[in-house]
Amino acid sequence: MSLDTLHSQFERVKEICDKDNGKLWGISLYGPILVIDKTSKMIVANQPDLEGQLKQQGEVYVGNYPKNNIVACTATKFAGKSWVMVSYPFDEKDTFDLYRTYIHESFHRIQGDLGFHCGGYNNDHMDKMEARIYLNLEWQALLKAIDTLGIDQNRAIKDALLFRHYRRQLFPGADSMESRFELHEGLADYTAFKLCCNSESELKEKILQRKSKFLNNEGSCVRTFGYFSGLLYGYLLDETGTSWQKELKCGDDLGILLQHLSNIDISNDTVHWFNQSKGRYPYEKIYNQELLINSKKEKILSDYKIRFTKNPVLIIDLVKPTCGIYMSPRPLDTLGTVYPIIDISDKWGFLKVTDKGCLIASKKAIVTADNISIVGQIISGSGWTLELNDDWTIIKQNDNYMIKEKINAR
Repeated sequence: MSLDTLHSQFERVKEICDKDNGKLWGISLYGPILVIDKTSKMIVANQPDLEGQLKQQGEVYVGNYPKNNIVACTATKFAGKSWVMVSYPFDEKDTFDLYRTYIHESFHRIQGDLGFHCGGYNNDHMDKMEARIYLNLEWQALLKAIDTLGIDQNRAIKDALLFRHYRRQLFPGADSMESRFELHEGLADYTAFKLCCNSESELKEKILQRKSKFLNNEGSCVRTFGYFSGLLYGYLLDETGTSWQKELKCGDDLGILLQHLSNIDISNDTVHWFNQSKGRYPYEKIYNQELLINSKKEKILSDYKIRFTKNPVLIIDLVKPTCGIYMSPRPLDTLGTVYPIIDISDKWGFLKVTDKGCLIASKKAIVTADNISIVGQIISGSGWTLELNDDWTIIKQNDNYMIKEKINAR
C-alpha cells in the first residue's frame, strides 16, 4: 500500500464531504478511516486512535489489525473510535466506485446518529422466482421514471408502486423487511452517489449505467436489492423538490413516501390496470430470463443438499462470530443458508471459505470434509481453510468432524 496514495485518497474523501458540508443529512460524513490489507492486516489510517495502537508515519498513521479479525468494507469499532473500514486491495482505476465505497461506509459510520439502525431484516423471499420478476419490473419502471418527466414520469412511478405492492401481497410481511434493508443499505448508496457526482446529469448517468449490474443479475438478490432500490427511490424523492430526508425515520417505506409526495393513488386500481402496467415493460423477457435462472438455482441447491446432508462435513459451533466477505447467500429450505464465499472469525479462530460453500444453520457453520488436511492448527478441505487458535483442536465423530476446546485450556 502506498502511504502517499492513501493520504491523497483521504484528502479527496474530505473534499467530497466538505463540499456537502452536512447539507444532505445535517451532519458531515467525514471521520476516522482505516484502510486494511486483507492479507498482511497492515492498517493505514487518516488519524490517530485513542489507545496508541497506530503510529504516525508521514501524513498517515499505521499499525496492525488483529490477525483473526475480519477485514471488510464496513463501519467498525477499533482502539476506542468508530471508523470507516475499507479493505485493500481495491481497484484504484475505477475512481468513482472507490470513492463511492468510502462515502457509502462513511454513511454507515454515522447512520446510528441519524436514527437509521435498521437491521433485523430477513428477505429470503427475494430468492423466489415471482419476487425477482416483480422486483425487476419495479426497477424497470423506476428507471423509466428517472429518464422521463411529467405525465410519463408519474405513470412510471405508479407502475413501480403497483409492482412493489403486488410482490409484497405475494409474500406477507415482506413490506417491513424490504423497507428496512432499503433504508440500511439503500440510503448509504444513495448518499454515496449523490456526494460523488458533480451534477444532477452525472448522477442520472451513473444510475443508468448501474442498471445492468442489477437487471441482469443471476445471483441471489437477498442481500443486494436494497442497494439499488434505495438509490432509485432516493433519486426520485429528490425530484419531488422536498427535504424528505429531514422527516425520514427508521420504519418508513421509501415507496409509500414517494407515493405521498408525488400525489399518486393506487388504492382503486384494478387487475386490468395492473396488466396494462405489465404490458409497458418486457414482462415476457423477464419471465423467461428468471425461468432459466431458477432452473440453474434449483440445480445449485440440489447439489448443496447432497453436499451437506449426504457427505462427510466439518461442523463448527458459532459462539460470537464476526462475518465478512459473504456473497450471494442461498436459502436452503429449512436447512439454513449457504454462503458460497464467506470469512468467519470466532473464539476458535478464523474460517475462510472460497469455494463449495458454507452452510450456516442453528448457530453452526458447516463445510465439506472431503479431502480434509490437518497440519498443526491449520485445517483445510475443498474450498476452505480453518486456522484454529492454540486452545482448540479438531476431532472425528463417526463420518463427520467437529472442533472443541482443549481440556487443559480451560
